[in-house]
Amino acid sequence: RFLTKRKEKIKMNKNKYGYGDSCFFFNPPGLEVRKIHKDIDLSFGFLSLYLTPPPLLKTMEIVEKEVNMVMEEVVKLKGVRLLKQGRELKTILEKQEKAIILLLQGLPEDANVKRMREIGIRVVPLMYDSSSGKGNKNFRCEKFVRECVEEGIKIDLSHCSHTVARDAVRVVQKTGVKGALIASHTGCFEIYNNPRNLPDDILGDIIDMDGIIGISSITFHLSAKDTIMPLLNHIGHVISLGGKNNVAIGSDRPYVKMKKEWWRKRVRWMQEKLDPEKKMGIRFPDQPYILNTPTKMSVIHSELLDNGYNVGLAKKITGQNLYGFVTKYM
Repeated sequence: RFLTKRKEKIKMNKNKYGYGDSCFFFNPPGLEVRKIHKDIDLSFGFLSLYLTPPPLLKTMEIVEKEVNMVMEEVVKLKGVRLLKQGRELKTILEKQEKAIILLLQGLPEDANVKRMREIGIRVVPLMYDSSSGKGNKNFRCEKFVRECVEEGIKIDLSHCSHTVARDAVRVVQKTGVKGALIASHTGCFEIYNNPRNLPDDILGDIIDMDGIIGISSITFHLSAKDTIMPLLNHIGHVISLGGKNNVAIGSDRPYVKMKKEWWRKRVRWMQEKLDPEKKMGIRFPDQPYILNTPTKMSVIHSELLDNGYNVGLAKKITGQNLYGFVTKYM
């Protein structure tokens, strides 16, 4: 009876803008991208172009091969379209299709912004160990940031150090361009002291420049606890900074239901490949058990309502804010 009522509630509260995720995978590494669960509830979002295992994509040649590989699979999917301009999103959703926006995980050493734009990439993160540098003295990508702003490619601060993030903020502030900075999948450093989370000053700058802040659903980024409450707490903190129109979900996780045995195996793979020195604190489960489903956004929407968020704000968080950002700035 409880499950029936919950399904009815989720259906009733479906976001008319569609559910949007500012960083997602169709499937986790190890599964074919074409195998999308038929019940996936995601309507649009930024698809991470990081399907191959580490090391990251180091050259533009490898990036182009990755884009081609992903797009060869995406075009086979029914009702899924690559979005190149924000104004296309309304029409795509009206046709009840899904829209993907390419996000490049890993800045290549020979990054070419114009070429990225040509092959369909619309979001790129500055990285810890890329040409973005590791601090003020080594900050070598001012030209790259400016070129991204000129080409309409969004700069993502989710993967860079706080120092590099502040440097990038200053570069974009000098241009006066709104909507150029995002944090596609992050958390709040003041809530949980993890280097992948951003401090209030950077979050505030993104809000002031009308960017988008996607809160990750990764457990070890948000808290020592494995429940969904830390996700809601980080969302609430962004809102307290004035970001009720800027906060979104950037799950950084796939929209599938994983069997526990396979899920544990995948987390072990992540620990070995991504965190051999145990600095990231990768642990199982890497997302709350309740989000191990192809309808994770519906679950988040329902949890927001159950925890005191009104319908209007729940809609903003699960899709409306991201929809507005995409249609206005992309």
